[in-house]
Amino acid sequence: MLTGHPDPRINSNEYGPNPNVTVYEWLNQAPDLHGRVAAFASWHAFKDIFNEPRSHLVLQAGSMRPEGNRSGPREGAARAVYEQTSELEPGGHLGCLSAESRSSTT
Repeated sequence: MLTGHPDPRINSNEYGPNPNVTVYEWLNQAPDLHGRVAAFASWHAFKDIFNEPRSHLVLQAGSMRPEGNRSGPREGAARAVYEQTSELEPGGHLGCLSAESRSSTT
């Protein structure tokens, strides 16, 4: 769960990269934690929420596939989950039916 303070400049999910530093980014700036802070999320908007280009966080959001050449049991398990799950539907929702789809199936 994430909490925070509202920023009136950010008024839609398509706003773009977050101009504010998140706690995750702040932690990633600490010398003993740099490169060890990660976020895994199912919503594509987290790429902008965490401002990936500026924060340099390890981030997998939406339908992003794991990157890099790491190998090991954890990485293999994560890669298998991404390979075996369905892509996000338009709008960034996984497994959610629109109201129109729901009414046609009931």
